[in-house]
Amino acid sequence: MPARARQLGRRQRVFHVVAQSYAEPISPGSLVSIFGSNLATTTMTAQTMPLPTELAGTSVTVNGTEAALLFVSPTQINFQAPSTLQSSAVFTQATVVVTTPVGSSVPAEVSVYGFSPGVFTANGTGCGQAVALNVQTDGTMSVNSPSNSAEPGDYVALYGTGFANSLSSFSPPVVWEDGQC
Repeated sequence: MPARARQLGRRQRVFHVVAQSYAEPISPGSLVSIFGSNLATTTMTAQTMPLPTELAGTSVTVNGTEAALLFVSPTQINFQAPSTLQSSAVFTQATVVVTTPVGSSVPAEVSVYGFSPGVFTANGTGCGQAVALNVQTDGTMSVNSPSNSAEPGDYVALYGTGFANSLSSFSPPVVWEDGQC
């Protein structure tokens, strides 16, 4: 459900979602996208590591903790949820605030869970073929696809987010039915 935020004196709809599937909940360390308007004065991508907490005068806080930013634009922000974000095996809420040179949004609530694993997809919709690389034993890499699958003995690298707190204690099931996700 969209959360409401205020920017530049107007009511705005702001959506907070996990970047790989465009759905909630978020989890500690997950990549998150915010959609709305007047979220930044210009478009800027992070150029340094560690990631900055401010880009083009825009910042995001989650429960008062500054979030690392990957990208900002007037209509979208991509950030990493703080790894210190409190979560559990039940859904909780976090408060997200966007701050720009013009001012701050009203606090928006977003659902949080201990883990919300997902794999990025080639078409960017959160459904379909995973973004995957075939990695040969000599380190050579190529894009995995139906016409270029991994060879026996090779590795497949997948790109995902939302695995915080799950890798050591939980193996998420893979759900695939009749070619649909």
